[in-house]
Amino acid sequence: MAILRQLYQAVLLCVAIHLAYQQNMAEDGYFYYQNSDYPKDCQEVLNQCTENDRNSGVYWIKPEGYEEPFEVYCDQITDGGGWTVFQRRHDGAVKFSRDWNMYKKGFGFFNQEFWLGNDKLAYLTNQKTYRLRINMTFSGQERYAEYAEFRITDEKGYYKIVQLGDFTPSGTTDLMRNQLDRPFSTSDRIPSTSNCASTQGAGGWWFGATCSLPNLNGIYTSSAHPGIHWQSGVTVTISEMKVKPAPTT
Repeated sequence: MAILRQLYQAVLLCVAIHLAYQQNMAEDGYFYYQNSDYPKDCQEVLNQCTENDRNSGVYWIKPEGYEEPFEVYCDQITDGGGWTVFQRRHDGAVKFSRDWNMYKKGFGFFNQEFWLGNDKLAYLTNQKTYRLRINMTFSGQERYAEYAEFRITDEKGYYKIVQLGDFTPSGTTDLMRNQLDRPFSTSDRIPSTSNCASTQGAGGWWFGATCSLPNLNGIYTSSAHPGIHWQSGVTVTISEMKVKPAPTT
């Protein structure tokens, strides 16, 4: 009976409830029902799903220590799935020029562009060792940057990036290294000496000492080369930042 109960719960976890968004619903923009034993991240969601139900979409998770469950978008396709997505941009439809509290809580729409929220990301990345993957499209090519470890502090530490592991490139350079040990800042909360958020388009980010790139939360330009910037002279049209538990050794 216990095995049947666990199987039943796993099926419930992955049953899609097709709650369509009012506008522009993405093909994989579904919400998913979950039972009271909330997974801690999208890897645990993946582990609880049967092989036929491992779909990308929006699920409920509850990291250790977080007061209540919340919705996240799970990428269950890239590199075996299990990725909890905390940032997506692709057309500039959502304004990323937000204040500290908005970046703390999160904003946007899972079927469009969004920032998950720094509080949620802090709880998420401090319960296990996580990998960071940044998928990008620039120069018409899909590329990615991956780091073996990624962790940020809580709000008292200004959500500083305190761990950034070995770099694995795919048509990219190791630019996030500029953000290691840098606090998160917005135009209304400046932990460092430079007001980079204002000079770089008012988007919150872990700015380097000289406001150096990358800045994937900057203004999505509408010029002849629309997008955001990973490095000088490189315009990113699509970005997606996500974390997944690192392999155990």
